[in-house]
Amino acid sequence: MSRSATASRELQKTVQNGTFKPNPQRLERWKKAIKKLDKEADTNDKTAQEARHSICGHWYKGKEPYDTYSFRKHVNEECSSSLHTAGAGTPTVTQWQEKFNVNVHGMNDTEPKRSLPCPGVTKNDDAQITTYLGQTGAIGGGARSVTAIARERFRKLFSRLSRKHKQEVLDTQMHEQTWQNDHDNNRVFSKTCLMKVLAPDIEHAHPCPNCSSLLLDPRLVQALRQPRPKDENFIHINKRWRPSGTLVKLFSRVSGLREIIEESVNVTLLLLTKS
Repeated sequence: MSRSATASRELQKTVQNGTFKPNPQRLERWKKAIKKLDKEADTNDKTAQEARHSICGHWYKGKEPYDTYSFRKHVNEECSSSLHTAGAGTPTVTQWQEKFNVNVHGMNDTEPKRSLPCPGVTKNDDAQITTYLGQTGAIGGGARSVTAIARERFRKLFSRLSRKHKQEVLDTQMHEQTWQNDHDNNRVFSKTCLMKVLAPDIEHAHPCPNCSSLLLDPRLVQALRQPRPKDENFIHINKRWRPSGTLVKLFSRVSGLREIIEESVNVTLLLLTKS
C-alpha cells in the first residue's frame, strides 16, 4: 500500500472513532481551495470535510477531511442541473454567527465532542415541529404540488390523468421533496442530511447544516405556522398518506388481529344480508 493510501486510511479512522482534529495548515489550504471554487462558500471547519455551495445552497461532503473532489465536481459539472434549496444565495447560520459574533446554540465548545448521528430538526429547534407532524400524514415535503407537476408534464389537471400518469406525477413529487418526516420520533430531516454531527453527547447534538437550513425554508416555515385544525374538522386523511394495505395486513398478522378483523367483517356482511 502506498504512503498516501496509508495516510488516507489513518485519517478516515480518526474520523470514525471521533478523534479527528483538523491540522491548521491543511485546514487553511482546504478552505482556500473551496473558496477558489466559490468565494461565498461556507465550510465546516471542525470536520474539514463539508462545504456548502452558495449558488444552490446544498452541502457536499468529501470522502475524507481536506478532500475537494466532490465539491469541485458539483460546481463544475452538476450544479446547473440540480434543484436549488430555498436558502440558496443566502448566508448560513454559521456565516451569520461569524458576521455578528454571536453563538446561536450557546454550546460550551470546550467540551470534548464525538461523532454522532444527526438528530434532525426537533421541537428543541422549533416548538411547532410536534404540532406539524401531528396533523400531517405526509412522509415529507418541500416539493411542488401534484397540480403544478401535472400541468408541466401533461398540461392537464391531476384528476384528469390516467392511473399511470398519476403515478408518474406522484413519483416526481416524491423525488422533489426536500425534507423527510419522522413521525415516530417527532423529527424532520433534510433529504441531503449529512448524517453525522459533532457533540459531547446525543442530548446536546444539534442538526447538521443541511437539516438546520430547513428552518429557513419558507415552505417548511409556512407548514409549521399552520394552526392545528379542530378534531371535528379532521374529516379525512389523504389516501396516499394512510398506512398501506401491506402494512395493515402485516400488523394484523403480528398482533393477532387478523381473525378478529375477518370475523367482524363476516358478521357485518351477514347482518346486511339478513336486512
